[in-house]
Amino acid sequence: MALALAAIVTARFGYSEYQTQGRTRRGQWLTDLHKRFTREWSFQAVRRELYNGADSDLAQALAHKDALEENEGLRASAPLTEAERKLIVALDDYLDFLGLIEYLIVASELDEREAYALFSWYALDGLEVPAILNEIEDSFQLVADLRRRFRGIWERDENALAAPASAGVAAEAGEAD
Repeated sequence: MALALAAIVTARFGYSEYQTQGRTRRGQWLTDLHKRFTREWSFQAVRRELYNGADSDLAQALAHKDALEENEGLRASAPLTEAERKLIVALDDYLDFLGLIEYLIVASELDEREAYALFSWYALDGLEVPAILNEIEDSFQLVADLRRRFRGIWERDENALAAPASAGVAAEAGEAD
């Protein structure tokens, strides 16, 4: 948990440095931000869990946490294990980091296309686990906003790719007449 917190503090410090640096340092700042995100132990642990989807230990830990919140009697008889707590805290740190990305975009401190290029998988495909989506909906509005933003970029890109192809088909159909 301390390492993940350090990563978030480091990212915020990096953001402060980014504000004072010129355009030439922007690429290096983005590279450093991405490295911190991909190399932090807790973030790696969450990504490993995301690959297992709904069958992951993380999804099971979230289900256990939700059951404890719904039934106080379970808290004494079946509390979260240390491993479950660590995974849930790691997920919170992971989602907080993605929320920071949305915050930086909204504050015009990070270009949404650059953010999309670096973090879209982590915010979209990687989080398509029902238990995690519920967690985002309940507690991480900035991540929900980032997911909507990235989905919009993806849809615009898909439409832009489809438009020339459909124009070519229409032109071929016109020639056939």
